[in-house]
Formats: sequence, structure tokens, C-alpha cells
Amino acid sequence: MKKGMQYLTEEYLEYCSKMKPEEILEFLEDFRNLLYFSNSLDNVQEGNSVSLS
Repeated sequence: MKKGMQYLTEEYLEYCSKMKPEEILEFLEDFRNLLYFSNSLDNVQEGNSVSLS
């Protein structure tokens, strides 16, 4: 399984420190979905069956 890596600038960290809890949850859910989708594509390319539901 590949792991997600994100490089953060000082400006971005400052922006994130001002995020509302709902915005943080949305970011985490979007990131999780991107990582899951990326891993699913890797499995398909390797010939493994994957459900995207």
C-alpha cells in the first residue's frame, strides 16, 4: 500500500491553523478518498479485482 505524502509550506500551515473543524474534516475525508482511489487504481493495474463502491 502506498502512503500519502504532503509537503507543507509555512504559509499553508498558518492557513490550516485557522481552519474550522468542519473544514478540517472535509480535508481529511477528501485526502482519504484520494489515497483510497489511488491505491484502488494500483490494484487494478496489478490485475487484482477492486470494488469502487
